[in-house]
Amino acid sequence: SFASSTGFRYKAPLKNLSSSLREANKRQQTLSFWCENNVYDPTSTCTAAMQNQTSSPSYPLCYSSDPQAILAHTADWRRYYERVFRLRQLELDYVVAHLPEYIRQAPKVFLVGESEGGMVAARYINPDLEKLLTSGGRIILQWSCEWNYYTSCSENAGVGGENSTPILNIISAQDPYFSAFPDSIAYKVAQDSLGYGQWPLTGNCFAKLEGQGFENATVVVLSKTIYHGVTVNSANVVRALLKAFLAEPRAFKNVGLKNFEAGGNDLCTELQRSQGVTLLTCGELGDEDSVPASEFSACAYKSYEFHKEYYEYGTYEMCASGI
Repeated sequence: SFASSTGFRYKAPLKNLSSSLREANKRQQTLSFWCENNVYDPTSTCTAAMQNQTSSPSYPLCYSSDPQAILAHTADWRRYYERVFRLRQLELDYVVAHLPEYIRQAPKVFLVGESEGGMVAARYINPDLEKLLTSGGRIILQWSCEWNYYTSCSENAGVGGENSTPILNIISAQDPYFSAFPDSIAYKVAQDSLGYGQWPLTGNCFAKLEGQGFENATVVVLSKTIYHGVTVNSANVVRALLKAFLAEPRAFKNVGLKNFEAGGNDLCTELQRSQGVTLLTCGELGDEDSVPASEFSACAYKSYEFHKEYYEYGTYEMCASGI
């Protein structure tokens, strides 16, 4: 990638990815479907340049967001996170300039990102890409589209592109990074007298999308998970939402959502609606207890508890998950 070739970031990849995955998937305890890492050498780390150590190479755009560190040097971190976005912006510029013809001619094209990638998917603007997204849309996962510690100012927290482009935003109500929950990093930085970011926080993209006049956007706040990753405890509803949005992005807000509310599967409840943006809170399909990772996987996040029951199986999902 651009980041590794320029020395900004690096983690060593697995030397033979296909062979490694085949070997892992021979054993129930290491099925790649559940693993926290499937592509990097497990002994490789991306050591931050600001970390005081001499034992391993360090890279300027490897980082860990710590509220106390951010509050100690707010101006520096605001500049730093903009450099992170600039790196991703340059990478996407290259990708868009070299899109193969089959993507340029595709009936639907989507820009999707989660966490850092969700911030980029929300902000990134490229006229050549926007022409393609009008038939598909933007999917913004694990990002709140508001000014918090992760952007330098309110103007840089906006959503890019045409206001008519369909948008789906999904984030946990207790996301540990960007939610309005008191334990989140965004909350701790914004409420501190030395901190920055809008106050109060909302923890989702609704206010920003409404304020910018977007015409076809849906914001989903997940109520059944405390994790940053939206599929740990809410995989069924997230998969169903994505499936419906990808199938009919322009009809999703006014037609597809009806399947998730009362009269449909009753997984979601509408909280707020403007002319162009709908905000919902959604639970999860299935009321089974979550299962500690240690009970079924040797490679999943050890501290996580997963909602392991999957509904609406696809053939490939059944094979991959081993369920």
